[in-house]
Amino acid sequence: MRGIAALPAPWPKRATEDFLAVLSNPATLQPLVAAMDANGLWENFVPEWPVVRGLVPREPSHTHTVDTHLVHTVANCGRHTVQVARPDLLLLAALFHDMGKGTVRPHSQVGAEIAARAGARMGLVLTDRAIVQNLVAEHTTLMRLAVTCAPDDPRAVDRLVEACHWDPLIIDLLFELTRADGLATGPRVWTRPVEQAARSLVAGAKAHLSPAIPSRPYVWLPPGGTLRIVSRDPGCEMTLRAVTAEEIARLVSLIGAKGWLITDYRMVQAADRQPGIYNAVVGVRTTSPGAVDEKLIVEAHKSGVFTRLPEVAPAPTVVHWYTPSIGEVRTADRKGVLGQLLKLLPVVHWSSATTPGSTVIARFQLPGSSSGPAVEKSLMAALAGT
Repeated sequence: MRGIAALPAPWPKRATEDFLAVLSNPATLQPLVAAMDANGLWENFVPEWPVVRGLVPREPSHTHTVDTHLVHTVANCGRHTVQVARPDLLLLAALFHDMGKGTVRPHSQVGAEIAARAGARMGLVLTDRAIVQNLVAEHTTLMRLAVTCAPDDPRAVDRLVEACHWDPLIIDLLFELTRADGLATGPRVWTRPVEQAARSLVAGAKAHLSPAIPSRPYVWLPPGGTLRIVSRDPGCEMTLRAVTAEEIARLVSLIGAKGWLITDYRMVQAADRQPGIYNAVVGVRTTSPGAVDEKLIVEAHKSGVFTRLPEVAPAPTVVHWYTPSIGEVRTADRKGVLGQLLKLLPVVHWSSATTPGSTVIARFQLPGSSSGPAVEKSLMAALAGT
């Protein structure tokens, strides 16, 4: 199986999505990478791998070779993807954080350069590439501060804020990367005192910053018709103008019944101009190439046959509130989860969802702040079983 042609640059969107899905599954990651590497396939996705394959690290604290350590770090991050708003960037930073070892230059600097090139060939937007590069460049900073500085030292907090470019998202990602890296290094690296010090530093840093509050998504619908389908690569984009939110949930159920995947979702309530009108855009990845038959989908949607949502198995779930009325749900991607989310949410001003890797990140704005606790309780009960 060796000698397979390299992927084009940038990668097709489907290839990037599949690669992130592989990284996000800690249960299968190690044997899958080993099998792909043994058959000459892994270098197609990570051409820098030969440099770290079997490389013995210089630090005595490491109990694995560099390539095995990288896989373990990614797997550790995969177990905590619901803790951050961008699990895809966390997984990529974990994969490349020690890729610069085996060179004469500082490995964080070399790794950051490798990560930037990798992000470009994967087709990541410039801002996402910059975040991954930043994480790799600073992946030792939080650990170093945690073991050498007092947790309440303002100079340490300032150093952490500067390293993360005053971005609360990067601070959250750096904490998860540092924890995963420490656990993958050796049994006496990520200790309870170190974790407590790191958490204190992160809390101190975030106390000085204001998180970016999600805004109402942009939704454009083509003129004419209530349900329209436009072919995309891969899959298609469905747009829907609905009178009730139930119509949108019915479309999600239909997509699930077809066995297709929802890659992104945006819905706004046009209450300012057309009360009771919902505009939605749903990105769909189909199971086979080729155009989707718009007429058949429209007829199936109108029939109302596909309305039953499957039971959703409990999985790690986090509900985060940016404001009392703007929330975010992070949960493992699985069959029927978005439909259940739409069913559980009350009337909202807007909602959106993406699936980076194998995690669903859904955001929404409630009409008021009073219903927030009840919404969180119902979401956690249905999605996490708590």
